Amino acid sequence: MDNQQRMQAFTGRAVRRRALGAAVAAALTAAVLTTGPASAGVEAEVALGASFGERGKVVTDFAGWYDRGNAVAAIGDGVIVAGDANAPGTSLRTGDFGLARYDKHGRLDRAFGSHGKVTTDFLGDLDTATTVAVQSDGKVVVAGQASTANQSRTMFALARYRANGSLDTSFGTGGKIITDLGGDAAATAMVIQRDGKLVVGGIHYPADSSTRGFELVRYLPDGTLDSSFGTGGRVVTLFEGRDDLADLALQPDGRIIAVGVAGNYVAPDIAVARYRTDGSLDPGFGTGGKVTTDLGSLFDTARAVAVRPDGTIAVAGELQEASGSDFLLANYRADGSLNPDFGTDGTVITDISGGNDQAYAVLAYGEDLIVAGTATVGSHDNFALVRYHPDGALDTGFGSNGKLTTDFGYHAVARGLAKLPHGRLVAAGSVDYRDQGGTGDFAVAGYHLD
Repeated sequence: MDNQQRMQAFTGRAVRRRALGAAVAAALTAAVLTTGPASAGVEAEVALGASFGERGKVVTDFAGWYDRGNAVAAIGDGVIVAGDANAPGTSLRTGDFGLARYDKHGRLDRAFGSHGKVTTDFLGDLDTATTVAVQSDGKVVVAGQASTANQSRTMFALARYRANGSLDTSFGTGGKIITDLGGDAAATAMVIQRDGKLVVGGIHYPADSSTRGFELVRYLPDGTLDSSFGTGGRVVTLFEGRDDLADLALQPDGRIIAVGVAGNYVAPDIAVARYRTDGSLDPGFGTGGKVTTDLGSLFDTARAVAVRPDGTIAVAGELQEASGSDFLLANYRADGSLNPDFGTDGTVITDISGGNDQAYAVLAYGEDLIVAGTATVGSHDNFALVRYHPDGALDTGFGSNGKLTTDFGYHAVARGLAKLPHGRLVAAGSVDYRDQGGTGDFAVAGYHLD
């Protein structure tokens, strides 16, 4: 069961709630990490890490009905995964932020929370964690949404944790923040600036209007709204007026990149915006700070973004036709134009399985790019990873001709990537036991890049 079904309300505003749920489900991404350059002249060779989990794979149950990993970030020489956790005995319509911390071997870090896991409740209803980031001091920030009773309202929700998994009481109220934007809202992406400020992006359906755009909110390190950003800490950017933000990235100069869709996932186009540090649109990017890209398919969408060392902007998502969907990767120059030296006129379409392939995360690994998501292989979905050279060509030394799928034995989706020391890579997401009543668990896979 997906987020759209799980987020339905019991009120007369259920239609809008379903739309918000669908947008969040489509936008779920993970923290994107940019690493140093890979060794020159060495082709990547990938294998599941024998020292990670059980034959390279780990599945984690929070003892609830449906647990779903949505985002991952590197912390120390391990990773932390954030997502949804249903408490024992609850229904799909209630849940909490769920965090699991793993060491470099894929074992739950027992010094974190309760045997490596933490759950956090906001308002007693459905709370969904969609993005995670680690501060320079090692504290962990998670953002998503909190719902009021019966999901009659949804709001931005943030929590900050100490290294041991306890809530950081110096942040917000008891370590938690709820930001009511009016109507329904959910945070889908987050970046931490060098000065410690948090920029959170997401989806907002105003109560009094069907028009919506990219929503950005900036918080000071203590969790209060930053009045120097936009208007009272908020910025709204309209493309078509039915726009959903999926991911954020920071350029080295502090400018903010936001990606998502213009067109409400009905007939969407890729949407990209760039902002100055004060939240104003950057007029040197696209048209007045905005770019839309229509590739002529039924469905073009962006779900993840990474800034490459050469200053170009990589956007990953999905291109869908009647016959199925493929990984979509677009590369933009600093002025917002598509990079003609990348793929075909700036874009690359990759068919992995001949069926439905969907990309959810992109990582800049030196000059190369690694994209993760899911691909239908046989009767179920697998983790899917693809590695690209700087010009968009597949790295044939990676997996099988540049493509790699990992079978968990059930439907599995990778929603995030994290680069660890010593040439190790972690993909995180969830498994869905559809033949067992739709339950699910966190799923993590470790790889060696040699």
